[in-house]
Parts: sequence; C-alpha cells; structure tokens
Amino acid sequence: MFRCIKVFGLICLSLWFLGAVHYYRIIHSYPKTGSAHTNAIVVLTGGSGRLSSGAKLLMKNETAHLFVTGVNAVTTKQDLKNFIALNNKQLNSSVTLGYEAQDTEGNAKETKQWILQNNITSIALVTAHYHMPRTLIEFRNILKGVDITPVAVKPDLFRSKGHVFKKIQVLFLEYNKFLLALFKSFIMS
Repeated sequence: MFRCIKVFGLICLSLWFLGAVHYYRIIHSYPKTGSAHTNAIVVLTGGSGRLSSGAKLLMKNETAHLFVTGVNAVTTKQDLKNFIALNNKQLNSSVTLGYEAQDTEGNAKETKQWILQNNITSIALVTAHYHMPRTLIEFRNILKGVDITPVAVKPDLFRSKGHVFKKIQVLFLEYNKFLLALFKSFIMS
C-alpha cells in the first residue's frame, strides 16, 4: 500500500512539473502588443508596465476606452499621469477607473459590470505575462461572448538580471494559483 502511495505521489509530482514547464512556455508566447481593433482595453493593476502598455494601446485606437480594474480607493485619474502619457482630454473621456476588485476574479466581475454598461464586445486584456493564463481563465468564465485579446507585459522584475529566487517564487505561486483556477473552472463547467 505504501508503495502505491509513493508511485501515485511521484506521478502527481511529475505531472505538476510537466505542467510547470508548459506554463512557462505559455507565458512567453503571448503577444506583447494588442489589436487596435477592440472596443476597449482592460488593464489589471498590480504590476509595472501594465498602465503604460494600456495607454499605448489606447493611443493606437482612438475609438477604444481604457478600463483600469482593481484601482486603489485613493487613486484618481490625475494620479495616472505619473504612469502614462495621456492628456487631460483622453483621461477624462476615454479612461474609467474601477475601485471594487480585490483579486483576479473580482477584476473579471468588475470588468463585466463596466462592459455591460458600455456595450463592449471585444477587449484587449493587459496584465503581466506570468498572470495571463489565470486571468484568461477567470475572464473567459465570467465574460461569456466577449472577444478577449491577451496583451502580456513583462514586469521589471523579469526584465532585470538577478533576483532569480524572487522570480522563481513569483512563478511558483502564480502557477499554483493557475492550477486552482483551472480546477475550479473544470468543476464549474
């Protein structure tokens, strides 16, 4: 019996490891720029480069709207000027801040409310490359019928040399969160 448990544990560990290798490949395969033909750009807060990538997409597509989800309660549109190069007209007419989301699932729910209010049918979804697989699961589960184009941002931590342990720690944690989201999605479908 103990031998069966060891074999089962070894199989599970091997599958986890193979999944981790596949996850690593996936996070490096997402486009770094998005389509200029979406109705909106949705940016999840929480990491470097996300807001500026969202703003660049907005400048390419003047008809789009930019929704920033998971914003700190004290942050204003004017505070965004420290991170993105948009003029006041663009900020006031094209940018909406969402203050309710506390996690990725909350980002998807908050985005759904905004999408329904604004009749949006397609979005460019901007988040960190390592966060994108889980984000897509959460958003696709909640935003049925919305065309989602992933736009992956490589955060400063992953563009710099060194900090290997921190990078491994972030990837390990996010990979396991991804597995939980995948399992939850499988159970719910």
